[in-house]
Amino acid sequence: MRKIICGVAKTGRTETFEDYYAPRVDELTVIGQSVYCMKADTSYYRKYKLGCCWKEGRLKSFYAPNKLLHPFVLLKWWWNIITHLEGRYDEYLGISHGFAMCGVILKKLGLVKRLTYYCLDWYQNDRVMAWFDRVNCRWADEVWDISPEINKQRRVPVKSKIVPMLYSPKVARYTEDIDWNRLVFVGSLSDNQGLEIVCQAMPLIRKKYPDAYFYVMGDGFYREHVVGPGVVRAGFIEKDSEVYDILSRSAIGVAMYTSGTNKNILCADVGKIKLYALCGLPVIATKYCQIPAGVVTAESPEAFAEGVDFLLSDRARLLEYKRRSYEWGKQFILSDEFMQSLQKAL
Repeated sequence: MRKIICGVAKTGRTETFEDYYAPRVDELTVIGQSVYCMKADTSYYRKYKLGCCWKEGRLKSFYAPNKLLHPFVLLKWWWNIITHLEGRYDEYLGISHGFAMCGVILKKLGLVKRLTYYCLDWYQNDRVMAWFDRVNCRWADEVWDISPEINKQRRVPVKSKIVPMLYSPKVARYTEDIDWNRLVFVGSLSDNQGLEIVCQAMPLIRKKYPDAYFYVMGDGFYREHVVGPGVVRAGFIEKDSEVYDILSRSAIGVAMYTSGTNKNILCADVGKIKLYALCGLPVIATKYCQIPAGVVTAESPEAFAEGVDFLLSDRARLLEYKRRSYEWGKQFILSDEFMQSLQKAL
């Protein structure tokens, strides 16, 4: 079996399937590419034989703050994929619209035998993405949706399997040796993450907890709005294990999603909550998230500050929430059992 996986780098999705398939197929090629809103270029390729990585390297993508540049980013992604092919492949897993479309092209050219399209996002009123989705669904041998809501949004629903956001076992970690002052966020800095709410809440929080601070890991177009007293913007952190260690040693995870101008949250499976849980974090979140332990709050600085006070005011309760969160998160590790049940679906 020769398999190729193509998707965005450093989001957890591409790397999760890389870790799963590498020891389970004869040959695996993985191409992860940097998303256009990040200044740091994290693009890479890795090639495996019988579970051993025998070749790897960096690829080039580019930062595209202007939407007019996005088609060129897509073409660069496709070029990186095509130039790293070696013969024909039995299976191609395209994680998201653009990568799956490249798989459609390769299938039409006879370079890919079987195509799986994994749909991660649905942006309402985005006609270009909807067109990509229709083409991918038409030519894919199998369609995976990250949530049931995506198929409801399609003009013509298709036969699809639900593959929620899952993580590699190497993500999971738990410790009670934590920084009690650190609120933490990891992800894309976009206008639907509620980051301004947290920044505005920090002066209120620091009146009672003067050493509290908001540690933000990630990058995106909204970076200039993530400022204020007690706000530490760490930027993009290259090493995944360092990110997971920072999360596990923090006091509270932040997931203050809002509808904003980015409506993707309405059709999403919120992976951030699962990542926080696998690192043993209680969470402060809005109504868009299902959380195992923490506080669901309104979209306001005052409500967020009250939620933080509730968690930080009782350390024994916070530790109990950490344990409960970690136990809940274990169910979101990609396993043989899940993949076997997926094969039986439909």
